[in-house]
Amino acid sequence: MKLVKLEKVNLSEYNKTSDCDVYIMHVKIDDIRKRADEITNTIRDDSWIEKLTPDLKLAYRARARKTINKIINNILVKVKDVVTEDFGEYLVSMTAKDALREYKEHKDIPLAELLGKKLSGNSGFDFHSITHSNIISFGEAKYSRHETPYQDALSQICDFINDEKDYADILHLRNFVPDEIIKRLEAGERAFVAAFSINTKRTKLIFNNILNRSKDFNNLLSHKELYLIGIEV
Repeated sequence: MKLVKLEKVNLSEYNKTSDCDVYIMHVKIDDIRKRADEITNTIRDDSWIEKLTPDLKLAYRARARKTINKIINNILVKVKDVVTEDFGEYLVSMTAKDALREYKEHKDIPLAELLGKKLSGNSGFDFHSITHSNIISFGEAKYSRHETPYQDALSQICDFINDEKDYADILHLRNFVPDEIIKRLEAGERAFVAAFSINTKRTKLIFNNILNRSKDFNNLLSHKELYLIGIEV
C-alpha cells in the first residue's frame, strides 16, 4: 500500500461554503498477493475480542469465528495476482481503513462484517473508525473491475443516512468506543468515508468530478468530516 496523494480540500476553490472538513486520498496497491496476506493477518487477529466483558466475548467470538474462517478460506486464500469481485470490496474496505489509521491517525474499529453484519447485500456501512477529532466515521466501499464507482459509494452513503443505518450501528459501536464519542454521534456529529476502486490514470479528473458535479457529495457537506479515498490496483 502506497500513499500517492493526501490533501485537505479548499472548498472555496469549488465555489462551495461548508464547515465540513473534506479530504481526498489516493492509495496504490502494487502487490495484490502481499496485500491479501496483510488483510488475512488483520482479519485473523481477534485480539479485539479480549478487550470486551466476558458476556460480550462469548457473543462476538461466536459471531466472528465463522465469518473470519469464511472470509479467509473462501476468498482471501484464493487470491493470487488478480483482484476478483469477491475480494475487491474487502480490498477497498481494508485498505481505506488502514490508510486512515496510518495517514490520518484514525483509531480502528473491527470490520462491520465481523460484528455480525453482512458485508454484501447492502445491509449497512462496511467499516468504521474514530477520526482524529474523536467522532465516528462511517465508510462505504465499492469495487468494480471496469469502472471507478465513486458515485455508487456516495449515493449509498446518502441512502444509508436516510435509512438511519448510521444510528442503527450504535448497537455495536457502543461496545468499542468511549461513551463520550457515542454521545457526539447521538448529537449528530459524524464523519463519512466514500472508498472506491480506481480504474483510470486520470485520478485528478475523478476527484474533480466529485467535487464539482456530484449532488450526493454536496449533500454530505452538512456533516463534520468527509473522506474520498480512491484505491488504485
